[in-house]
Amino acid sequence: MIMKRFKFSPVCLAMALALAGATGCGEIQQGIADGVQAGEAEGSVKVLGRLAIEQLAGVKLADDLDCESGELTGTKTPIECTGQTADGRKASVNGIATSAEPQKAVVKGKFTLVFNGKKLGELDCIGFCSNGGRSGDSPGTAAVERLHPLEQ
Repeated sequence: MIMKRFKFSPVCLAMALALAGATGCGEIQQGIADGVQAGEAEGSVKVLGRLAIEQLAGVKLADDLDCESGELTGTKTPIECTGQTADGRKASVNGIATSAEPQKAVVKGKFTLVFNGKKLGELDCIGFCSNGGRSGDSPGTAAVERLHPLEQ
């Protein structure tokens, strides 16, 4: 059997490797960016969502919320969080985060807060949302300001 040897010019080989590497790196970089975005949103809601529920319901939760984020769609991160008080009353924050700035203690999107089976409200921002996050605001202050009234 006769085997043919193929010769590749170093330039063609370098271009082929660069093209393959660029495609792979782009996907890896996007995966990392998506993971960071989802992690920032999830981590922010974990802590700030707890503070908002505590403020709105007038209770103390046993710990930060347990959160899971779903598959990222563009800039939207679906998030589901649960927690409870020491005596077992349940709390949840569910919704879509559109942006999170952990360094400013703010997460924006559309969130529904529930405590002990009662809907506390729907928020478009959790954390230091108003007044540009100036000191003096307390976490959840803007959440209360943006709370849509519940129908009685």
